[in-house]
Amino acid sequence: KEAKNRRDRREEAPAPPRERPGPAPAGPPDAAGPEQAGYVKSVSYAKDPETPLSRGDEALMTKLKELRKNLAREASVPAYIVFSDASLKDMCLKKPHSLSGFETINGVGKVKLEKYGEAFTALIRDHVSGQQ
Repeated sequence: KEAKNRRDRREEAPAPPRERPGPAPAGPPDAAGPEQAGYVKSVSYAKDPETPLSRGDEALMTKLKELRKNLAREASVPAYIVFSDASLKDMCLKKPHSLSGFETINGVGKVKLEKYGEAFTALIRDHVSGQQ
């Protein structure tokens, strides 16, 4: 009987209306955006499919993909887990020679820096020195 009374009370009391979020209030038209406030938007050319690679960079990309494939096979993981194509393209465009430069690559964090940094920077250094 007590359970029935609770059910009846629930049915009788309507649920309070839920507020729906409305559009964000517009700021004054002269409000400074992040660009005017001294912020600079980071640009990653690697994510832009329109950024073409030079012939030399395409050769480097092939070498980087081969290294990625070998490292992935050793770790028994898919190649994209090691690095994405966007990360490899960023490496081709920036050509980091050192670990500090490798840190600036899209998709490189502390773990990947420690795990793969030496192998990838060595390959990039060898490629660049072979072109000169």
